[in-house]
Amino acid sequence: MDIEFDCIRYLTNHAFIRNASYENFVQDNNFFIDLPAFICYCVGIIDGERVVHTVRFIGQSQSPGVTSYFIEWFNSACFTVQELQVKVEPFESLFFWIHSGVALRKNFFLFEDRMSLLKSSFIYDKKRSCFYRLIHLLPFLQPRYMDNQRFPIYSSPTKVSFNMKRIKKIEYIKTNNKLGELQKNLKKVIKNHNSFRYIEIEYPRLFEEINNIIKL
Repeated sequence: MDIEFDCIRYLTNHAFIRNASYENFVQDNNFFIDLPAFICYCVGIIDGERVVHTVRFIGQSQSPGVTSYFIEWFNSACFTVQELQVKVEPFESLFFWIHSGVALRKNFFLFEDRMSLLKSSFIYDKKRSCFYRLIHLLPFLQPRYMDNQRFPIYSSPTKVSFNMKRIKKIEYIKTNNKLGELQKNLKKVIKNHNSFRYIEIEYPRLFEEINNIIKL
């Protein structure tokens, strides 16, 4: 599983990529395409120029409306086509969770076009010298579903979160319920014990704090 320089060069220089027939490729893989076993070439536009990033989709996690990916990103896009021709040492790579395909293309790759990740990413079939879009291979792709609960998930190079939104929401609801109960009880205290402004006059600081909590 090597990054093909000719693939990067071709995808960089050709604006139109023909949708090749993938039936034989799928048959060769027994109708089961192990996605992490392939290098994927992600194509996008920056300042009117075509740019190609190389990644490996190792795993993914599904949540309502969003697919997060655990990827290996190679630094091939850091080199010009001319530099790639003479490069002999292996590419460096990073492993990380990305919040979504949109976040990967827009915030990491800085692509300016609005293509989806699956439509703009290709697997290369060296045997037939053909490119296949991931969107066309989708029924045969076998991603590895992984638990990302304990790992940081990036939505941009500077924004990282943990998959704890549900827990935080539950904690927020519990806190809100406790606050509501406290406010209700403090209103009873004012109603029952502030006759003739007793608390307000005798304990002004306490009265002020009670009112601050009630107004929250």
